[in-house]
Amino acid sequence: MKPETKLILQTLGRYKGRYALGALGLAGSDVGQLVTPYLVGQVIDRLSAHHLDAHGVELYALGILACAVFTALSRLLWRQCVFGAGRFIECDLRERLYDHLKTLSASFFLDNKIGALMAHATNDVSAIRGVAGEGVMSGVDGLFMFIGSAGMMLGTVDWRLALAALAPMVFLPFASYGIGRRLHSSYRLVQDAFSVLSDRVQENIAGIRVVKGFVRETQQIAHFGETNEAYRRAYAHMARYDRAMDPTVSLLSGASFAIALGVGGHMVLAGQLTLGQYVAFNSFLAMLTWPMLAWGWVINILQRGSASAARLQALFDVRPEVADAPDAQAPEVKGHLSLRGLTFAYGPELPNALENISIEAEPGRVIGILGTTGSGKTTLANLLARLFNPPSGQVLLDGVDVLDWPLQQLRRAIAYVPQDSFLFSRTIRENIALEPEPHTEDEILESSRLAQLDGDVQ
Repeated sequence: MKPETKLILQTLGRYKGRYALGALGLAGSDVGQLVTPYLVGQVIDRLSAHHLDAHGVELYALGILACAVFTALSRLLWRQCVFGAGRFIECDLRERLYDHLKTLSASFFLDNKIGALMAHATNDVSAIRGVAGEGVMSGVDGLFMFIGSAGMMLGTVDWRLALAALAPMVFLPFASYGIGRRLHSSYRLVQDAFSVLSDRVQENIAGIRVVKGFVRETQQIAHFGETNEAYRRAYAHMARYDRAMDPTVSLLSGASFAIALGVGGHMVLAGQLTLGQYVAFNSFLAMLTWPMLAWGWVINILQRGSASAARLQALFDVRPEVADAPDAQAPEVKGHLSLRGLTFAYGPELPNALENISIEAEPGRVIGILGTTGSGKTTLANLLARLFNPPSGQVLLDGVDVLDWPLQQLRRAIAYVPQDSFLFSRTIRENIALEPEPHTEDEILESSRLAQLDGDVQ
């Protein structure tokens, strides 16, 4: 089983109770719709044979009304269950993605742009929600309606006419398979293009001061236009296959109606089929148009969802490079820091950012590190806090390799002021009290004073 298929099935499986109840609602709705044409055909035949009086017509009318009420209630049930499950799944997936991204190391975010990750949280998650909602509904309802309509045509009208009218549908699976394969690959390209587009927007909005300060608006607008056009071309390429499904279904459906008219008309003229049966048959045949359209739509939704699930699964498969060692312990922090020939590069093909750095910092000692831009000062700070993993045995705290320290305790022992300032979209108080533990007003004010921020805050 493909990983993306497994992801979709596992996600849907968590709400199997809702889907089971929704399937019952779908079955009830389809039964109500199928009984109505049968009753109409009975009324026509009995009226033609003068076997029905006004009271009988009223009873049939009440029966059709009862079917309509039953269908409406059943439809309400399945919409609540199936579409509701789709929204729950969308929420679960987005939360799972967010939680997973929070566990990944800083190196991951150097290699993956923020706009592209945002596209995963929006378009890809929504595409899987489409599978969980509209896809499940259309697939199950189309199957029920096809079986029910074909069964009513075969059992209550004439099996020869039914087989003749259903013959064009033999070609539907082959057409669907060919279109679906191309749709899957083209939709993957669309999502990749959308990721690039999202990243372009995110970078320009986040760096708007730089863009305006260097008067680069015209150039950035031109770059966005090129990216936007690339996305349009990718989507237009996908739309060729997307739009091919409906005409294909319409062609096969039209062929079925033409056969039904030709063969059924001759059977009525020859007395082999009553007018009421013929009317009912055409109603059942019209109902078969929905399953054919539904399957085309389902293939579209499934291919989009499968492509998005593959992109998400690739993210979920990424494991954090920086994580607690299996035997990580939590000794008491004393503050003796040792760097022993520290040499570090951000990648195997990149030059060393630090080379042969050795420092012994006793508790209470103050050391200032100076250097030009790009000399490795920020890299050194990142390695101490293990935002990136240093080489084994080259960075020690109290004689213990920082790779063996529990991450939470190591980082709690380090007061880290990053070079790039960042404020969350919260109040100043909430930005100071960033940790999840509750803090008193005095603690927040004291932190503000220690950071020499209290004057500005006041």
